[in-house]
Amino acid sequence: MSVSISMHLVVFGLIAALAILCAVVYATLRNQSASIWLAAALGCGGIETVVLTSTVRTDLAVAAVSCLVPGAYLCLSQSIRALLRLPGTDRRLIIAVSALTLSSLVLLAAGAGALLQSLPFQIAGALALADGILCLYRKRARDILDTALLGILLTMAFIVFARMPVFPLLFDPQAMDEVLQQSTLQRWLLGAAMITTPASVLIMIAKIVLEVIASHRERSERDYLTNLMNRRSFERVSSGTTTDGGAVIVCDIDHFKSINDRYGHATGDDIIRVFASLLHGLEGLPARVGGEEFALLLPGATEDEACVIADAIRERFHALRHPTLHGDHRLSASFGVAGFAPGETLQNALVHADRALYRAKDEGRNRVASGRTGPMEQVMAGVLRTASAG
Repeated sequence: MSVSISMHLVVFGLIAALAILCAVVYATLRNQSASIWLAAALGCGGIETVVLTSTVRTDLAVAAVSCLVPGAYLCLSQSIRALLRLPGTDRRLIIAVSALTLSSLVLLAAGAGALLQSLPFQIAGALALADGILCLYRKRARDILDTALLGILLTMAFIVFARMPVFPLLFDPQAMDEVLQQSTLQRWLLGAAMITTPASVLIMIAKIVLEVIASHRERSERDYLTNLMNRRSFERVSSGTTTDGGAVIVCDIDHFKSINDRYGHATGDDIIRVFASLLHGLEGLPARVGGEEFALLLPGATEDEACVIADAIRERFHALRHPTLHGDHRLSASFGVAGFAPGETLQNALVHADRALYRAKDEGRNRVASGRTGPMEQVMAGVLRTASAG
């Protein structure tokens, strides 16, 4: 068996294994179009390898390869776009690749030489590959996997251009063997091609898996109804100390149970979403920490500034008119505010904010209460100060 045929069989085995891996990734993770496009690219490459190794040079085989080469690179480019969440391949590129591929088929029908006939579809494949390279290059925040993938794709582009003159010889194993024996460059290029293809696929699969893991982690830390941080996420944020200090607001929709009982849970959920929308546009870290309970962390803010923000939210919420509620039913919420010093734990501030919230409710709801001490504690603090002064 010739060296080139043996190498092609190895390449086919690698491509088949990677295509199966892509299918497994898609079946496991779902909704990952990048893995489908990647599997399609590998499918085109696998069929191309089979055609090159199992047939002599016939017009049908050449026509198949003329379509499979640019098709593989187009699918690869689309996979990169899907991975980076970019729009689909530019229509102008598709037209250019299609026109070049058609040119190869026309040259084949006209009986053109093998090299002349192969150049248009090879250039088409190179253009499609260049699109994927440009997508990665233009990405503003590239991580280490992006950089590695970009380097591999650039290497693949060099291999494509360097092997253009000898590509037609792939249909003639004996002639290809002679080229490989005589040219160190071509041997290096063939070996590099066998490395870069699986490496690029494995990196893309790794990126797909990591993206899905990050997405699941983010969803696990988000409230499904409001898309705010959930309680677990907020507690994780509040578990340490803060370097700059700030303030925290805790709030509770007034009489929410009676709203659910009177108007139904669908209306209650909608009111929760409405209240959450008032927090979304604010600077800080908002969270839904309970059924109708919310919190807003304001790093660097003073307690007085947090009170102003809380009162503005309260007024906006109280001014809303929900279409389901009867005309005499006004929405309202109660707020508790507490500041915290640099280096102090946020958990301690939350305790004081919760006490202020209960005080706001005790004093009639629809109001903002603040301060680390309630009225009785303030009296005791004054007594202690007087005693110490005396």
